[in-house]
Amino acid sequence: MVYCEWLPDLISIRDYPNMDAYDDEVYEVFKRDFIDSQPNLAGTIVKIKDRPYHDGKEEAYFHLTSKDYYHGPNRSVDILRCERIAWVRKFIENYDCNKPICRECSGMKMWSKPYKKTVRIIILLEEERYVVVLERRKDYYLLITAYYVDQNRRLEALVDEYNKTKSASN
Repeated sequence: MVYCEWLPDLISIRDYPNMDAYDDEVYEVFKRDFIDSQPNLAGTIVKIKDRPYHDGKEEAYFHLTSKDYYHGPNRSVDILRCERIAWVRKFIENYDCNKPICRECSGMKMWSKPYKKTVRIIILLEEERYVVVLERRKDYYLLITAYYVDQNRRLEALVDEYNKTKSASN
């Protein structure tokens, strides 16, 4: 495991009596990081998709905590996403981290790629296998999703995409 001074601890489901209590805590972190205040990426504000609401919670919350979420009441909770909910804002705010004090870390990888009629920004910390996806808008970024990359092939594909993007820009 990598040590980054800014990376929060995981929120373990084992510390809560049931899934409802755990979901409440995960939502409180989401609310603190994206509703009560908004992060920014390189001086540009990052917003979330708040509508439609489901069970009183914003659309973006479900993209950050669920797998295979398709805009409805059915959701497949992803504990790997939930326990890293506090990482999302920190990844955005530390997108350019390449601190020598971080052990066993090659630094954050960030690149952009076309997506439909817009551009998506990918932020990856390879050693932690975690990625945050933003979409560029006119005067802000929209948080799309964030997730733990559990498949080796998917992680390799992301790193390859980053390397190709970087070599093309040199």
